[in-house]
Amino acid sequence: MRCPENVTIGADTDIGGTTWIDAWVTVHIGSRCYLGDHIDLLTGSHEISSPDLAPKTAPIVIGDYAWLPRRVIVLPGVTMGRGAVAATGAVVVKDVPPLTVVGGNPAREIGRRTDNLRYVPGRSLG
Repeated sequence: MRCPENVTIGADTDIGGTTWIDAWVTVHIGSRCYLGDHIDLLTGSHEISSPDLAPKTAPIVIGDYAWLPRRVIVLPGVTMGRGAVAATGAVVVKDVPPLTVVGGNPAREIGRRTDNLRYVPGRSLG
């Protein structure tokens, strides 16, 4: 994790051991989220049209009950709403509304979730 002082993590959230949080600016991860292995949360990039490749940063927000199962990349400035899901292998380049499932590169809507979320990561799989 880069710049852990810029990261807040809510209660009962489970984060995989190979997740990389690149927190040049704030990253907020809500409560009861699942972030699996090989997740990259990237708050920094570069202006490709800049002659000196100027840096640019933007915060990331992951809402309560969000699920990023495995090998998901979230780019700068993205907000994933409450209960949002990014399918395995997704590259999330824009905001994901609450209860929306996205997949692909770039990620696009592929489904919706129920609003009756009540699981606790680490206890739900039995």
